[in-house]
Amino acid sequence: MTILRISSSTPIEVIRVTLSDVYGLKVSDYEITESIDPAYKNIEIYSVPDILIDNVVVFSTDTDQYVGYISIYPQLTNLYPEPFDYMINLLNESGICYNVDYDVIRSAYDSYINKELIIDKVVARGKKAINGKNAEITIHFDEFNRRPAIDDLGRVDYKTVDLFAVAEKGDILLTKKPATDGTYGITVRDEHVRQSKGTDVEIHIGEGVTLNETGIVYVSTTSGYIHFDSKKIAVSEVYVVDNNVDYTTGNISFNGLVHVRGDVIPGFKVYGEDGIIVDGICQDVELTSKGNIVLRTGIKSTGNSLIMADGDVSFGYAENVKIYSKRNIIIKKYAYNCELYAGERIIANSAEGIIAGGVVRAFSEVSVKHLGSSGNSNFSVILGSKYFVEEEVGVIRKEKLRLIDAIEKIVLTVKRAELSQPDNVGHHKIGKLLEMKASFSSLVDDLDKKEKGLLSDNVVRDARLKVMNKAFDGVKVMFHNSSYTIKEEMNRVVFYFDHKYNEVAWVNIKDMAAIEGNGEDK
Repeated sequence: MTILRISSSTPIEVIRVTLSDVYGLKVSDYEITESIDPAYKNIEIYSVPDILIDNVVVFSTDTDQYVGYISIYPQLTNLYPEPFDYMINLLNESGICYNVDYDVIRSAYDSYINKELIIDKVVARGKKAINGKNAEITIHFDEFNRRPAIDDLGRVDYKTVDLFAVAEKGDILLTKKPATDGTYGITVRDEHVRQSKGTDVEIHIGEGVTLNETGIVYVSTTSGYIHFDSKKIAVSEVYVVDNNVDYTTGNISFNGLVHVRGDVIPGFKVYGEDGIIVDGICQDVELTSKGNIVLRTGIKSTGNSLIMADGDVSFGYAENVKIYSKRNIIIKKYAYNCELYAGERIIANSAEGIIAGGVVRAFSEVSVKHLGSSGNSNFSVILGSKYFVEEEVGVIRKEKLRLIDAIEKIVLTVKRAELSQPDNVGHHKIGKLLEMKASFSSLVDDLDKKEKGLLSDNVVRDARLKVMNKAFDGVKVMFHNSSYTIKEEMNRVVFYFDHKYNEVAWVNIKDMAAIEGNGEDK
């Protein structure tokens, strides 16, 4: 009878598989019993196979080759054990050479001499590759263009929304934690494993901001309003009008941000390239900006007011005003008989939250408490396309026609010159014309790409009209080329375009989840 020993921590299932695969033993050939030494089990073998195995020593690694193992299966006869150098030679042949623990190998060899079965004992450990971390930006001011919270009923809290954040000279605006390279790995076969470097974040510095000597702290060099769009940060100086915009000030035009602390009286214009804030009342005025426009009170008009912004437009109330925003229009109280055009969303969920009369057009969403009112509900709400794209595409197409006409004239001129005077072929003037033709053709290609990009961005499948309280009869709802006129008062409803049936459809606002991200959009 032959006896092997094995660590008591080795699962019985592992022992049985080893005895079967390596030694060719059946369960009836042996018995596994507890040893006097609690650290071991005894394997009593009753039947030794006809084919007697010699000593088996195996060096192996895990899949990633970060861990090296030794397994030793002692002979079942009384043959002399292999010398220690035999194991070292096998180790060298296996290629395991990095961070080898020779004491463990010696200990495994001593166990082998004592007829102990060794299974996957760790003899070497590599160093795993550590990928680098991406750069991180910490913002030290309230972002002015963050989206407000929306609850389960779709209600948006715009009561405290302000589209501008303020900095004082010397304020820390952002800090950057640079990307790290990480560290390469080494396998137990001494092979290097490349790591992935972290991705850097580049923030461009605009006017009014500097980067300190460490290259990781962005500091304001002036007092003013902060502009940050995740790629660029700037601080604009402010042109402050302490009283009204009137005959004492004249029209205002400033290449930064304009803050009017009083009113803007009828007939006057204000242009603030980076934004406009008016604390008081506006009436029959023109306000234009490439940034955001905030009317803290509101605007009334006899039909001669115009507001145009590339950014957001926010106001308390508006009456008989044309308002164009390439982003969002935010209404804190009401809008009566206005022409509202938003490149993204129109939101009127605060206070009264009323939109009634005029024309309402947005790209992706209109969200309102009350749509229409008694006696003022014969107007249209149009969703699904950007109001300004049609004009931009028209300008592009007009320019393309001009260039194509110029190209045709060049081609005709060159042909005539070469036919009338064969010696003109290759003339430097002909060459100049051909260069001009190639340049115009390249411009046409660029305009084609720009037009396709605009048209592609002007498609939205899941536009929504959300009415939190009442939608009055008479309002016409339009998506794409389909429309529906509300026939009777509706409450808490969401209108959308059903792509399956190509028509305007609606659900109760509590069932809105049924159409969000699935349903008709799939």
